Amino acid sequence: MASRRAGHARGVRSPIMPHPGTAKPPFGSVALVALLFLPAMLLARDAREQARIDYLVRRVENSTGVKFIRNGKGYDGVAAAAHLGRKLGYAGGRVKTAEDFVKNCASESSLTHQKYQIRLADGSMMDAASYFTEQLREFDLQRK
Repeated sequence: MASRRAGHARGVRSPIMPHPGTAKPPFGSVALVALLFLPAMLLARDAREQARIDYLVRRVENSTGVKFIRNGKGYDGVAAAAHLGRKLGYAGGRVKTAEDFVKNCASESSLTHQKYQIRLADGSMMDAASYFTEQLREFDLQRK
């Protein structure tokens, strides 16, 4: 009797370990795994949509002579891309498509609700939502 460990008396099952000789994992482990991975699966975007979003962020990041105007202050492409990436992270599962990204992340400040603007290399100003929508249209045309 002294060789038996506590909780492993004959006929007593552990809630974590399956009973010897059974192939099925215990329900608790399956539920735990599902709970851990479910949020990631729900937040996952379709690969095509993620590629479209990545294109928009890269476009602004690699732009030369273009300024991203946020709350009245101009930012270069690298700073703009970092900001948009943070907003995308905060938005999580609300952003499922590139159009959602433009609407929820790349159009206006979530704090002041001021519309983002783009100052193009020629000095002209453009609404950021229009700019990103135009960039998205170009991306889609290139991949037809």
